[in-house]
Amino acid sequence: MNKMSGTGALIACTVMLCVFVLCSGCTDRDDQESGIQIPGPSINEIEQNAIERAKYPVIDALGRTVFIPNEIDSVICSGAGCLRYLVYLNATEMVVGIDMFEQNTHPTTAVPYLLAHPELRALPVFGDWYGADNPTAIKAMNPQPNIIFKMVDDDISPARIQMLQDLTGIPVISLKYGDLTTHKNDMNYALRVMGSVLNKTERAEELIWFIDRSTDILHDRVSFITPADKKTAYVGGIYNKGPQGLFSTDPNYEPFFLAGAVSVDIPEQSSNWYFSHDLLLTQNPDAMFIDLSTLLLKDNAVTELLSERNADLYSSVNGRVYGLLPYEWYETDYASELANAFFIGKVLYPERFSDINQVEMTDYMYTVFYGVPLFDKMNVWLEKRTFQKIIKNRK
Repeated sequence: MNKMSGTGALIACTVMLCVFVLCSGCTDRDDQESGIQIPGPSINEIEQNAIERAKYPVIDALGRTVFIPNEIDSVICSGAGCLRYLVYLNATEMVVGIDMFEQNTHPTTAVPYLLAHPELRALPVFGDWYGADNPTAIKAMNPQPNIIFKMVDDDISPARIQMLQDLTGIPVISLKYGDLTTHKNDMNYALRVMGSVLNKTERAEELIWFIDRSTDILHDRVSFITPADKKTAYVGGIYNKGPQGLFSTDPNYEPFFLAGAVSVDIPEQSSNWYFSHDLLLTQNPDAMFIDLSTLLLKDNAVTELLSERNADLYSSVNGRVYGLLPYEWYETDYASELANAFFIGKVLYPERFSDINQVEMTDYMYTVFYGVPLFDKMNVWLEKRTFQKIIKNRK
């Protein structure tokens, strides 16, 4: 009898459940037909909310709103200097591809971010130099990047960036490289956006603070020098999409500005400009500096300066010619740039920089930006001419 009673109860419960479901269906249809809206989100709304929660918006340097995944573990960096910023942020473990510059650059070349992280060279190549990306190669990558960071300039349109995003199906965040002076806001924005996306916000702010502090120290040391007492200087061998010779210069050389030096009188230009022997001789600067990226050339700025045809230039500055770290090598390396500025200050205004041990300070800069001292590795490749007077008949 107990078994029969249990079976009957089960049947009764099943029938009641069916009736409840049917009635619920009828009520739902009746409510829909009568225009009554059932409280709470629909299934479609729940799914859409889940999708939106998995992404969040980022405003890139071109003003585009880019929705990116909430979790990111793989990225690529396109364009000059983009990968350097990611290395600054201590996020190299997320990189899954490089462009042709990083692969083609010799392992011992004085490019600090590649000396600090040589393992990056082994990653697959997704595009050519200066942001010439290959969407097909990017789509074929395994693992796929969650995000593409892309350094751009003012000539790049939002539509071009959007095209790369559409062709790859991967969010593309455009950034502007900036600099330490007139476009510092672009640099700060790039570091902060990358830091936010990669969960490296604290690191980004640390770098920005350090750069501000370093430039403030330089300013404090030279701000009291009157215009009449400022020294004039010339820098040659400036890298411009490749190593250059003695008369390749930069009218806007930032280390001069930071160190309180006055560049020789160069006609108004927006980028690298080629000087002439006669014009430089007429200018007669207090000192000359050579960007040692020129050493990649057989006939480089050093050999040019020490040749007989330029002997009068060497004599005009009384041999006050010094080697500097390459600073503009596939965009600016801020550690090298700041180190150069301190050295230039030490040469031109020794009384104001007498406390600076140049090698120790340079390694300190590299350690802050890259986590390791790099001066010795850089200097070996640069023929041990870094921060040294360039003299004739050197053995």
